[in-house]
Amino acid sequence: VSQSRYANAKELNDREWIVRTDSKLLSTQVPENISLRDGLLVLTGRKQEVRGKGYTGAGIISRREFTHGYFEARMKYPKGAGWHGSFWLQMYDGQGGTGPSKTLQEMDIVETDTYNLTHYSTSIHRWNPLPVKMSVGGHAVVTTPDLSLDFHTWGCLWGEQETVMMFDGRPVLTAPAKLFPQGPQQVWLTMIGHDAGKHPIDNNQLPAEMTVDYVRCIVTGK
Repeated sequence: VSQSRYANAKELNDREWIVRTDSKLLSTQVPENISLRDGLLVLTGRKQEVRGKGYTGAGIISRREFTHGYFEARMKYPKGAGWHGSFWLQMYDGQGGTGPSKTLQEMDIVETDTYNLTHYSTSIHRWNPLPVKMSVGGHAVVTTPDLSLDFHTWGCLWGEQETVMMFDGRPVLTAPAKLFPQGPQQVWLTMIGHDAGKHPIDNNQLPAEMTVDYVRCIVTGK
């Protein structure tokens, strides 16, 4: 069992986590926007110009690589449009971003665009072998309570026969394993600026904070 909790930590453990530092969509991700406060990991979005972007976001990536197992995070989203908060599994390209050069698949456990905090999407994509195939394991849009008002739990049970995405303990998407290749993954938690659906960042709700209570990885593969 591998589990990362922040209840007693004072700073991010860089032996376990890589800091995301790319520039993508509306924001550049910077280490200064990652903090641990009151037992929570806090990923912050700000109005700040860095490397040609008008906003900064934050993200972390596990150094460990995982195959089959159960992956879970308990999180709360910020109020205000313009932020894309996600918890997913994908191999890191080593360049700070989300390029597909080293990954076979991407498992999006939760992707939320904060202009609408009463739903999120979950899906599985195949990056390699080429050509790329999006939503190879299906795609679901899940209706939720307001995700900024309280913490909720997202999970992914990645088995050798099927993968099951979960929200607050209930299955929301199931995909047979034969639909996509099985390769190692790293765990990602990020919040970046994104004008999804042409909803710009709400400057009246800054700084924006995505808070993470815990990340849990129960590994059954190597």
